[in-house]
Amino acid sequence: MKFPHILRPKEDMPLPEGWEYLRKKIKKKDPLTPQEKEVLYAWSGVDNLGLFIFCAGIIFCGVVSALVPSGLRKQSIAVQMTENWVNENAEFLKGSKMEHVLDRYELTAETQEKLQSSQKKSAQLLEEESNR
Repeated sequence: MKFPHILRPKEDMPLPEGWEYLRKKIKKKDPLTPQEKEVLYAWSGVDNLGLFIFCAGIIFCGVVSALVPSGLRKQSIAVQMTENWVNENAEFLKGSKMEHVLDRYELTAETQEKLQSSQKKSAQLLEEESNR
């Protein structure tokens, strides 16, 4: 059996015994020689290029799994900062061009009470001015 060797030329590597012989030997549970192990590695694709691709995949998965939680944490912090800003500036946003931001975020109970009281005050001031 000949296997393609990308990193080393075929002439440099000795050809071990065939796969059919190894299949019988594995069933008998006999210990394998280094040459027979090499045949199994090459047959299963675990040669030099296969090992490199496997290691690169493991490293890539490790980097991605390390960076995803950090990105999610940054995103949740940004959302929390925006919610806090909207809650603090809700009175100023009401009636402005940015009023649509109030609909996107949940306002706390305190902020809703402040908004209602400021709306009542502004309504009372408008009534007093119209009565004059």
